[in-house]
Amino acid sequence: MYNAFIYPYLNYCVAVWGNTYNSYLDPLIKLQKRAVRLISGAEKLSHTAPIFQKLKILNIHKLYIYSVQLFLYKHHDQSLPIIFDAFFTRNNSVHNHNTRQNLLFHVPISRLLQVSRSIRHTYVKVYNHFSACLDLNCTFITYKKHLKSYLLNNDVSSLI
Repeated sequence: MYNAFIYPYLNYCVAVWGNTYNSYLDPLIKLQKRAVRLISGAEKLSHTAPIFQKLKILNIHKLYIYSVQLFLYKHHDQSLPIIFDAFFTRNNSVHNHNTRQNLLFHVPISRLLQVSRSIRHTYVKVYNHFSACLDLNCTFITYKKHLKSYLLNNDVSSLI
């Protein structure tokens, strides 16, 4: 029931709106938790983290990271339109130092809160995190399975 009636609405363009302020996301988070409690038959005030884990459902924040990382997998695989080639900059194009992180994306630096919540900034943080955790040299279907498994079993709240 969740995948048929709730997931499509939460997943629609989540890569664009999913990094907004928590005050905007709070009603959606509460609705998602309420739906998961209803589906599982849990009590009204029960904790939802074990229910999400048991049902193998990603909460809104993890769904955002999942969507972003799938987009970045396609970017790595060069299966996106050519306009996205210049969207992200690698560290080795910013400086000539041979470092361990020269193949990662360059994090744009800004003190403005709006920039730190921008797509270019958050996508870079997500990509750089997962480049160390998951292998990008596999098929898209395999990568999706590994990514979802990783998100279900690990805390990634520091990425948002």
